[in-house]
Amino acid sequence: MFADHLELPITIIDELAEVHHGDFAGLTTGETHTRYPGALEARDADKYHWRFPGGESYADAYQRATAALATITRHGTTRPLLVSHEMIGRMLLARLLDLPGAEGLALNHPHRVIYQVDPHRYTVSELQTPGPAAALS
Repeated sequence: MFADHLELPITIIDELAEVHHGDFAGLTTGETHTRYPGALEARDADKYHWRFPGGESYADAYQRATAALATITRHGTTRPLLVSHEMIGRMLLARLLDLPGAEGLALNHPHRVIYQVDPHRYTVSELQTPGPAAALS
């Protein structure tokens, strides 16, 4: 939708997929507690390194974010628009700001927010986004 509006090509980068929740995908918190007793407490103890059963960790996602940015660099794009979900988005921001991956957990990445990142100055600013009624058509 953005690419059509801006008349730009889209390049899909698989490494920008959301963190894989593995066996937790689609489960409610209650179902997770029932099927995987103690798992959420273990996650709280080390959220960055903890891996979803059959899935991945934030540490894995940080490595994917690094790989995605290397792919973008190889394409020669100077001002890419990266679209991602919240968890991988945090790892992208951490990587762009040259922060250790674990520090990315403290970064806020709400829905419907566009960030402009200057990786040379290690700064990030939030751009204004239109409300639902003003969405691109």
